[in-house]
Amino acid sequence: MLLHVVNDEVWFDRDGEAVCSGVMPEHFLDSLYSFGMTRQHMESYRMLLNAGNAGLITRLAGALLPGQVGYARMPEGAVTDGASALFHLRNLPADDQRPLRWQSIASPSGATYNTALIMHELHAHGHVTRLAEEALREHPSWTALSFLPELDVPSACRVVAAIGDPRWYYDARTDRFSRVYRHLGINTANLRAFTTGDEPSFNYRNFSALFTSWRPSVVGDLGDPRNFLQRIYRAQPSAVRAALAACRRLVLFIMTVWEDAVTLHPEVRFMPERFFKSDAELAAWRRHLELQQAGSPQGAA
Repeated sequence: MLLHVVNDEVWFDRDGEAVCSGVMPEHFLDSLYSFGMTRQHMESYRMLLNAGNAGLITRLAGALLPGQVGYARMPEGAVTDGASALFHLRNLPADDQRPLRWQSIASPSGATYNTALIMHELHAHGHVTRLAEEALREHPSWTALSFLPELDVPSACRVVAAIGDPRWYYDARTDRFSRVYRHLGINTANLRAFTTGDEPSFNYRNFSALFTSWRPSVVGDLGDPRNFLQRIYRAQPSAVRAALAACRRLVLFIMTVWEDAVTLHPEVRFMPERFFKSDAELAAWRRHLELQQAGSPQGAA
């Protein structure tokens, strides 16, 4: 079963034909009978994980219906057209059928569910809600984010929603971190737009959330081992290069910690000994993990 939501109406695939249900996501399961379907028809669905679909994804997971959600490249305009979106989901190129592109979801828990919940809350309300913040604290990226001495939680929610899933960025032709840096708009034009009001470049909203998330204007204690982003920011003579370097470092941190939690491949691991630049930073990270495992609020600051 292929599903897609456009303008709060659920579209579904029936024998290769796109059908608009005319039903909102919150009522779709209750309306299955009127379309000649039962819950059994919904026990193997596939959907794009994006803001428009996120509400239906969380409802299906909440109903304990298993499916796959993920990423596929769509032609311009296809995501906002139900028939076109379902056509392209039926005819995915080989690269977009790889397991890394799709994640199983079957219950209201786990990384993919919490990502979808954050996306849905942002889409439905236009701002970060308490439920979205709670989902972030249950998300694998929180292990990295909560290590920072300064964190703007609403902005961090937007960053996680923008990333979607670190496994989507693997590509044989380009470096995956280059792809996510571009997706998050980490470039000089966006930094100047944020700081001086110049004309922004592509993906400015993503960059704005990322730059705000680590509160660069709050210097804090530069001797605090956790304050490594501020040390990067203050160490280089060029303020622009330093700010962009700190943003890239934060993305690398979030992505690799997140990926380490959700990927079983032995070669995909966050290696703190390589990431951190001093013994003090490494010791602080290990202490942070100990506090998190013990359930201490200090580990989730």
